[in-house]
Amino acid sequence: MRKIFAIVLMLLSLNSCTNKNEIIIPENDEKILVYNNLASKKSKDDLKGIMNNTDLNKNNIDRFFKQVDFFNKQVDKNLLVEKDYEKSDRIMDYDFYAIQDQLFKKHPEFTGTNCRITTFGLISDKIKIANTKNPNLSVVEVDNTSFNNDLVATLNKDEIEKFNKFYSAIPTENKNDKNFQIKKIKDFWKENDITFPNSKDYSVISVFVFSNIDETINELFIGHTGLLFNLNDGRFMLVEKLAFTAPYQAIIFKNKNDLYDYLMKLYDTSNEEYPIKPIIFEDDKVLDKKNSPNIELTP
Repeated sequence: MRKIFAIVLMLLSLNSCTNKNEIIIPENDEKILVYNNLASKKSKDDLKGIMNNTDLNKNNIDRFFKQVDFFNKQVDKNLLVEKDYEKSDRIMDYDFYAIQDQLFKKHPEFTGTNCRITTFGLISDKIKIANTKNPNLSVVEVDNTSFNNDLVATLNKDEIEKFNKFYSAIPTENKNDKNFQIKKIKDFWKENDITFPNSKDYSVISVFVFSNIDETINELFIGHTGLLFNLNDGRFMLVEKLAFTAPYQAIIFKNKNDLYDYLMKLYDTSNEEYPIKPIIFEDDKVLDKKNSPNIELTP
């Protein structure tokens, strides 16, 4: 009887794992986005199923969802997408000022979590960094103010050391030469022996942008980042935190061209004086737009 009971339990376990792969997400229609703010039970359960079927650390996944729940509980529901999946031709126009006021009113001492803290918190044990010494903190000083607060777990001491090096600003020149800038980024990774997980299930999306602090200091840094999951139907889901006082998003793309368009429209602030366009990496490989049909996105 014990043996039969054990077999039944094993079969039930296998069935529950299989069901996690049978997540029903609405199709992307022409010029339609599918996204949410992880504000509903189904949207969170779906993402948990996706994450739990990868090699992501289970403690990191649990911490991520605690961060999501903390943020969403501080904000009025009408400021977020409440649906399991919203279908629209554009991302919701978030009232960032109202969200910020609500967050600061309740917890003025807490900076919050942003895209870098969110993404690194999920893959901190997968990113390998041999040299964590002498990080350039010009970009992540504000990020570091979130780490000494116990309202919700962010990163631990060992993770913070890696975080600061991984997101260090990289010295460069105000030079509109994409290959030159790519080499600067790759040289930084090589010098510090930084390697990516290169998982079959997900990839780290990093949007490098140019910063000109003054006439003598030019830098490249990761201005936005997220984790891109491969869905079973061939689509992709980007999981991101838009900013400290902006929502979490899970947004589904038909292809990587659509992802590229979405990111460039949000983060391309190049101009004649500072002509360097964002450089998008998927793990350690440059993500460029391919010559295939894509959806025109209007975030």
